[in-house]
Amino acid sequence: GFDNTPFAERLRRAGFFVARGSRSLHDLTGPAMASVLNMEPTPAGSDPALLVRENKVARFLSENGYAVYDFPYRDFAVQRLAREHFAHSLTRESLLFDDFIKALFDMSVLYPFSESWQKDEARYLSFIRRHVLFIFDKLPEVARRPGPKFVLVHLYSPHAPFLFDKDGGPVPAEHSLDYSQRRYYLEQYRFVSRRIAETVEKVLAASAAPPVIVLQSDHGYRGSFRKPLHHVVSAAEKHRIFLALLLPGCDTSRLDPALSPVDVFRVILNCYLGQRLPLQSPRTSDSVSVRNCNN
Repeated sequence: GFDNTPFAERLRRAGFFVARGSRSLHDLTGPAMASVLNMEPTPAGSDPALLVRENKVARFLSENGYAVYDFPYRDFAVQRLAREHFAHSLTRESLLFDDFIKALFDMSVLYPFSESWQKDEARYLSFIRRHVLFIFDKLPEVARRPGPKFVLVHLYSPHAPFLFDKDGGPVPAEHSLDYSQRRYYLEQYRFVSRRIAETVEKVLAASAAPPVIVLQSDHGYRGSFRKPLHHVVSAAEKHRIFLALLLPGCDTSRLDPALSPVDVFRVILNCYLGQRLPLQSPRTSDSVSVRNCNN
């Protein structure tokens, strides 16, 4: 029931189209991200991580001269075509929880130590916290790099664990998965939303040309998977997402307020790269017009 109107309005003032009625096709991260990046529903029984790694959007943009970068969470949202992976800042925690380094330990005599390190909850929470802050700090720097680029960011928060209070301060470890009090989720949501808006403004200031920006949650609020369940979350809530698009030069007046995630990059490729991809959202015109479009 939290009203995020101030966040949405701040984005609108910056020129974003906010699709208030958008719904994810999937309620799990892997299939949801794969559907967006491949512009189609994720087939049952497929490997979502592989579909993200080999996604159609990155391949098309790479073939058309775009440098591909990503900010994955551990080993997820890594793209094969990425010129550089900004996985995390180099810290003691990142060495303990990086999936590649852990795999090296797992194949060595140090295997028992890596297992015990991975069970250190305080260090794990510190790793995720540093990772989230690293993304906010690094993105404007990547935006300053010359040439066209496609940057994929998988921002783990405001998903649990709860690591930030409303001012960005730490949350006690014993409350990192505390769904019994909604304030832990809501305070993290407020902080992350504010940092996203601030980072968008920094990216806009750092970009040599007006950038295309997609802000999208992969799925809706799902509550806790752990028992006891403190409240039941409906299927509709699990699929309700936040979606905002900054499309400089594109006429967003014809976009459906319930724009489907599979149409996000269809719209972008149609507007900026001359494609004529059919759209699934019933109230969006297939021929979204371009006004002074800057590639």
